[in-house]
Amino acid sequence: NATSSVKSVMSSALLIQKKIRKIFKKKCERILLIQPLFFPEEMFDYRLAKNKRYYNYPPYGLGLLAANLKKRGYKTYILDLNMELLRFIQNLEDDNKLIPKIRTYWEKLITDCVKDFKPDLASITCMFTMCHPNTKDICKYLKKENPDLPILAGGVHVTNAAEIFLKEIPEVDFLSLYEGDVSFCGFVDYINEKVTSDNLFQISTQIDGNYHVISKRRLPTEGEMSMKPDYGNLN
Repeated sequence: NATSSVKSVMSSALLIQKKIRKIFKKKCERILLIQPLFFPEEMFDYRLAKNKRYYNYPPYGLGLLAANLKKRGYKTYILDLNMELLRFIQNLEDDNKLIPKIRTYWEKLITDCVKDFKPDLASITCMFTMCHPNTKDICKYLKKENPDLPILAGGVHVTNAAEIFLKEIPEVDFLSLYEGDVSFCGFVDYINEKVTSDNLFQISTQIDGNYHVISKRRLPTEGEMSMKPDYGNLN
């Protein structure tokens, strides 16, 4: 009935707030934004890459997040693994042991980035279903090497398959659903106790094997949608 439904929503919201406080033991001021490879590594075609036939668009969504986060005083770093790996291939002389080389390279990029930038939160975008395997590998590696680093994921694929995503990738602590331009920033503000829990929107997580979500939306306004992306450190 309606009463039990309201209680369930309130219970999920409280559990999510409790998990946020448990995972974030300090301020969250440095956010690492990761763009994964757009396709599974095992499907990678060396010849196509050498001929520059793979697409390599700037990470527009991450640029918008970076712009909005910087407006609120946070530091961001964008790690575009798709671009870095395609550039890496250009310098290879042959495709001998290509997949292990790709894996070793992106692992080193992540390790160096975490060491140098020292993020308080790693956020990864997963826009398409074909990005899922690589996103899974990245999150597992991130958590294995940095067990205390919280991980958040967002993107179209994440939103469309939230429960499945969390079950298959339990290393991810939270999901940012739908348009994260404003809601993701509110999540970071809440971590830092700048705003109340009323500013938590479109966040989900898994707790004790159960899926919990704050489903209320915070849609970007027309002005917020007109923000220019900030690609920061990217060439």
